[in-house]
Amino acid sequence: MQKATTDGLGRLSLSDIKSKSNDVTFALKFTLYAALIGMGGWMALNEHIGVMLGGMVLLGCMFAHGVELQHQVLHAQGFRNKKLNEWIGVLLGLPMLVSFAEYRASHMHHHRFLGTPQNEEFFDYGDQYGKLSLRSLSSMLIRLFMLTHYLRLLRNMFFSLTSEHRKFSLNVSRRIKRDHIAMLLMIAMLSLLSAEFGVRLVLCLWLLPLLFIAAPIHALIEMPEHFRCATDSTDPFQNTRTIKSNAFMNWFTNGNNYHVEHHYMPGLPIDRLHDLHETIHQRCAYVETSYTAFYSQLLKSAFKR
Repeated sequence: MQKATTDGLGRLSLSDIKSKSNDVTFALKFTLYAALIGMGGWMALNEHIGVMLGGMVLLGCMFAHGVELQHQVLHAQGFRNKKLNEWIGVLLGLPMLVSFAEYRASHMHHHRFLGTPQNEEFFDYGDQYGKLSLRSLSSMLIRLFMLTHYLRLLRNMFFSLTSEHRKFSLNVSRRIKRDHIAMLLMIAMLSLLSAEFGVRLVLCLWLLPLLFIAAPIHALIEMPEHFRCATDSTDPFQNTRTIKSNAFMNWFTNGNNYHVEHHYMPGLPIDRLHDLHETIHQRCAYVETSYTAFYSQLLKSAFKR
C-alpha cells in the first residue's frame, strides 16, 4: 500500500489510500449473508430442538450482520449503481425493521454533528457520559433489547404513513414511507404464512431471533462506538472508539469496529479501514484489543461503583 501522507491540517487524503467500491466484493458479502439466512431458516424449522435453536441463533446473528452491511451501502460503498445500493439497503434493514432512508439521513447527520449539541444517534444507547452501575440495569436492558428503537419505529411509522415526516425533506420522507410499507408487507406475508402453516413459522423465523438474538447483539456491537469517549469534542480521535478484535469480528461487524477510522475518513471504503488503522492508531485515544476486553472493563467498573 502506498504510504499515507497528511495535508496541512493533518488529514489524510483519500488518494493516499487508493481504493474503490468493488461490486464483486460486496456481492460476495451479500450472497454469503443470504445463504446463511437460508440455512438458519431451514434449521429453525427443523423438528430437532437443538437444530431449531441453532437456526434461530444463526438467523439472529445474520439479522444483526445485515444492519452492518446496510451501514456500508448507506455510505454508497456497496455497489456502484445507486439504485441497486438503495434497494439492497432496504432489504438488509427489513429483518430488524430498520428504515434504510431514515438510517441514512440520521447517520449522515451524526457524522456531521458528532461532538456538538446537534448530534443525535439513530440507535439510542443512552447518555454517552452515563455511569454504568447496577442501579441502571433496567435502563441497560431496555437499550440492550432495543425497546426505545421499536417504540420510536411505531411512532415514526404512524406519522410517515399518515403525513410527511417533519424532521426530513419531502424526498427523504417519501423514501421512509416506502421502507415502512415494505416492513408492513413483510409482516403481512409472515402473518399469512403463519395462518397457513402455524404460528411457529413467524416465531422461529423472525420474532424470537429478532428480539432475543439480533437486538442484543446489535446493541453490543454499536454501544462501544462512542460510549464514555470525549463526545463533547469534534475530534474523531477523541470522541470515537476503535476495537481491533479478530478476523471473525472484523467480518461480522463489516469493518465497523474500526470506528475512529470510519469517522476520520467516512468516504474510505469499509474494506480498507484496517489499512488506515495502521497509519493513525497511535493518535487514537480509545482503542481496545477486543469486544471481550471492552465489556470486561465495563463490568468491572460497574461493580466498583
